[in-house]
Amino acid sequence: MAVLLVTLAIVAIVIVASTTTLNARLISQNSERSTALYNVAQAGIEEVRNTLNTHPGDPTYFKDSGEVMVEDHVPVKDASGTVIPHVFRTSWAGPSFSTSGQYGIYGTIIVKAEDDFGNAVYHRGTVFQDTFAKYAYFSNNENGIYFGGGDQVYGPVHSNDKLSIAPSGVEFHDAVTTSKTVINPASGIWDKGYTTLVPSIAMPTTKVFGQLASLAIAGKSKIDGGLTGGVGEATTRIEFVGVDLNGDGDVMDPNEGFMRVWSSNALPAAQLLKAAQYNAASFDFFSSGGAASGDFVTAGGTGLGTNENCGWYSGTYDFTPLSKITGKDARALALTNAFAHCFLGGDPRLNSASGQRDVFYPSNSFGAWLPAPGGPNALAVAAGRPDAAFLWPISHELNPEFQGVVFVNGKVIVSGVVNGHLTLVSPNEITIGDNITYANDVSLCKDYLGIISGTNVVMANNMLLSPMETVGAVPDKVVHLGSSASVQVNASILALGSFMVQDYDQGVPEAEVCELVKAGRGCLYLTGGIIHGTRQPVGTLDATATNGETGYIKRYTFNTCGLTQPPPYFPTTGRFASNRTFEVNPVNFDIHPYYRISAPVSLVTFTPAPPA
Repeated sequence: MAVLLVTLAIVAIVIVASTTTLNARLISQNSERSTALYNVAQAGIEEVRNTLNTHPGDPTYFKDSGEVMVEDHVPVKDASGTVIPHVFRTSWAGPSFSTSGQYGIYGTIIVKAEDDFGNAVYHRGTVFQDTFAKYAYFSNNENGIYFGGGDQVYGPVHSNDKLSIAPSGVEFHDAVTTSKTVINPASGIWDKGYTTLVPSIAMPTTKVFGQLASLAIAGKSKIDGGLTGGVGEATTRIEFVGVDLNGDGDVMDPNEGFMRVWSSNALPAAQLLKAAQYNAASFDFFSSGGAASGDFVTAGGTGLGTNENCGWYSGTYDFTPLSKITGKDARALALTNAFAHCFLGGDPRLNSASGQRDVFYPSNSFGAWLPAPGGPNALAVAAGRPDAAFLWPISHELNPEFQGVVFVNGKVIVSGVVNGHLTLVSPNEITIGDNITYANDVSLCKDYLGIISGTNVVMANNMLLSPMETVGAVPDKVVHLGSSASVQVNASILALGSFMVQDYDQGVPEAEVCELVKAGRGCLYLTGGIIHGTRQPVGTLDATATNGETGYIKRYTFNTCGLTQPPPYFPTTGRFASNRTFEVNPVNFDIHPYYRISAPVSLVTFTPAPPA
């Protein structure tokens, strides 16, 4: 009997031990399967992201709205390329909500890893679609132009073409990449090095131009312009204005951003060209034109002048334009006064009525300010603004329907102080007529302007930005009658054609100084970025190739806000960067809410394509 009991006890112990071993083996196998599925799902996010980056802009993998099933229950391979038995993967990708209120920039990748035993793991990864605002400088075609003259370029640089460096040198303060090679790299200073033969990055295509117009219509910010005028001239002008609504002495509050729109398009066709030249403060307003011709002051001879854009503050309450001064010598003398200035067409500071210095006026013989679509803003009226009826709000607080897009159907001249995030778009030429600055410190990311042109973005050669010589009159003197000796442009600029300086090789030689070197028009301080199809010159160098002779010396600074808070609907590169990943509870999991967006948004494109 005792032997039997001992035998039974031993059998029981063996059974328990066997069961424990079996359970441990099952637990281990289940844990291994769980770990394998976890790793498959996690790796799947990166594999899908790589697929998106190798097929940029392909709707087969990433559509404008909603999700795309990238993989459908496909077998999974390990690192050596061997199929993992009984394991399968399904994945989806598509645009998702943006924390900045813009759709199409952020994407979501969801991966389901499962096996034949009923186990399943879901992982969700968020990705950020890079925009072209990540570049300080980008070109598709360098057009044989050299960096040189001591150029200082801050921020990431990429070209699909070869980069050429002049003996006078350039310093790149950030990473530089090129899809080809670098010519004369020894003359450059490469703070973070350079990389050659990288894959090309395609410029935006002509795809959803009409959609941007629709966004502007919804936001009451679509403007009908025209095509009259030469390079740098337009019948429409936009001036960004900061307005102190709360009386705190600044224009930095989020609701204090506005724009005014000056239009000559209601004039008879025969008057449009002169109006476009007046709006631009163009030298072509005169018979011979040109900053070095003196015609801007001598036109009119011994009689009254013809210049409507320049003059001087002749008294506490009076501005006297050259068109009201008799004799070319008297006009030349007036421009040597410290209170002499030139302004773009329609500027209130051109008000020449007696006692009305700087007083706003709704119209003159060249055009009129367009009333704001929503009528006078109550806060602007309360602030005592005489232009209250003509201030277009560019904030969501005062215009809840504003989509962040201002669309001009035609050529447009732009300048002023920007308060807010917005993108100015035109399928035609956009001209920068004067400084563009921000109400807030640029590093705070509170203000950001994007400029997108279907053709060219032009730095104007006009009576504000270019030094002028009063040749042909006494005194013969070089004067610069804009608001600053150099020009400041705060914007990320994308031109499907070119970013260009009008008459870059003309003007008064070496009339200004860019920091330590001479330059025709001074420094071009640009904070943001230049992205364009074909590079054009911004100036010329002297015989020593160390000083600028005409045009500008470049001083480009990258706006780091473009990495995470780009201008609304700014074009994307089609490439995605990793953000964060999450493991998701698979019980009753629904992928669709992650892809619900209010409207499809894709790469910004234009029709027709710019000239080659």
